[in-house]
Amino acid sequence: MCWSNVYHSPENLVARAAHAVPPIALCVSLELLMMILKSDLTRETKVDEPRIEPVEEPEEVEKVRLYFESNPGTSVNKARQDLKMSWKRVNEIKQTFHP
Repeated sequence: MCWSNVYHSPENLVARAAHAVPPIALCVSLELLMMILKSDLTRETKVDEPRIEPVEEPEEVEKVRLYFESNPGTSVNKARQDLKMSWKRVNEIKQTFHP
């Protein structure tokens, strides 16, 4: 792509250099974006941050456990609708017995 721009530019050095910059800048900016996205995905939680554990209510835990035992392969969203609980809560409880 860069060589095509340079080939079709006027035959002086400044024009060719000016036509080579945009594709190179695009490649560099795309690479920087990918590096930022990868670093965000692999970022670990800081050790000094306190982790808040959800309060376990035995009735909720038992209700979710029984639901998934009687309905294997059911999605968390379907369980949320049937149990009338939040998706996050159902998923947290499910992770305790199906990690």
